[in-house]
Amino acid sequence: MIKSEIINHNNKQFIYTKEDEMFSVTSDSISLINFVKIKAKDKLIVDFGCGGGILSLLLSTLTTKKIIGFEVQDEIALLAKKNIVDNHLEDQITVISDKIQNSLNYVAINSVDLIITNPPYFQHNLLASHSEYKAIAKHELLLTFDDVAFYAHKILKDGGRIVLVQRVERLLELLDTLKKYRLEPKRMQFIFTKEQKQAKIVLIEAVKNGKQGLKIEFPIFRRNEK
Repeated sequence: MIKSEIINHNNKQFIYTKEDEMFSVTSDSISLINFVKIKAKDKLIVDFGCGGGILSLLLSTLTTKKIIGFEVQDEIALLAKKNIVDNHLEDQITVISDKIQNSLNYVAINSVDLIITNPPYFQHNLLASHSEYKAIAKHELLLTFDDVAFYAHKILKDGGRIVLVQRVERLLELLDTLKKYRLEPKRMQFIFTKEQKQAKIVLIEAVKNGKQGLKIEFPIFRRNEK
């Protein structure tokens, strides 16, 4: 079933239409957007795996820069396009219904200032009961983190950034993969919950061909989550 809801962020309001099985505005999405730093010189932002367009919509409350979202599932991409039109953002946001592995067909090498992404958290589909949408969104069935880093390196300018959210248990793998493609981790922030003593989620910003020097920002505590 398709339904619409009103989203408020940064004193702005927009309509978000989604299927029941689709993710809405999660705390990870909000944390990721709050972690992003938009620079005055930025001209082009890419949303890898945009889903229904929620990250792009949230970004539009922070900036008027051009945003391109890639979504591999055609039906979900159609909903993302609807969300863009319904919120009169078609001059700022473009949704491309194709996989990230084909991003070079649409975006020039060394042309992007910022990539934002909430990539699949799990390497394998451990829950067969998941819908196709959630299985693809949560598990590396069609996209691996190595793919994300490889194509980020291709399309980012020198000094361009990729900002992402992932599970802490994969942190060492993430850092190794980012460095493999000369994406130097520069900022990191851990997210804790009240019931979980160890950090659960990590936010990372990496810079293409950046110099070494990592800053750990003050952690986020979500006291109302399990």
